[in-house]
Amino acid sequence: MLVSGVMPVHADDAIIVAEEHVAEHVETKKSIEAAAAKKAVMQAEKDKFRMKLVATPSVKTKTARASLLDNKGKTVGEASFWQGSHGVVIKLYVEGLTAGSHGLHIHQKGKCDVETGFKSAAGHIKHDTETSHGFLHHQGPHAGDLPNLIVHADGTAHVELYSERIRLYYSQKHEHMMPLLDEGASSIMIHAAGDDYISQ
Repeated sequence: MLVSGVMPVHADDAIIVAEEHVAEHVETKKSIEAAAAKKAVMQAEKDKFRMKLVATPSVKTKTARASLLDNKGKTVGEASFWQGSHGVVIKLYVEGLTAGSHGLHIHQKGKCDVETGFKSAAGHIKHDTETSHGFLHHQGPHAGDLPNLIVHADGTAHVELYSERIRLYYSQKHEHMMPLLDEGASSIMIHAAGDDYISQ
């Protein structure tokens, strides 16, 4: 007598089920190994850029890091941020860019997605009173404005900058400085063209 809904299992059926289970297990293992290998490659890329930056401050201070992605989502560099007494030191190394001058700014959102063409990063970080962009504009600059990045003929750039208009974290004592690591964080962006420090 058979219980309703349960079918007898023959030896051949059991072998087929076992083979399917083994195949699924092998496929799962391959997926896990592929994901681990991809993660290892990504970490190796980050470590490569980190070594080029030599981004370890010799004094105890707050720091932050950001991977730099190209428009295909590939890691092409890294930026490090070190909190100073009156501003932030920024160290940046990048490769694979076109030679020449590129605009460099810090944008309002830490969500900087390739799929949106990086528009998810929103505009430059700025105070409400900073109405215009550009070091040469009479109502500028924005807190997130930085000098142009000059890329060598081999597509690489390595630069160290300092800005007194930003901090890593909010400080009531330094309210005139915009925090980079507020609730929504922020992004550093390298633009295709150079900044003339006045155009809006």
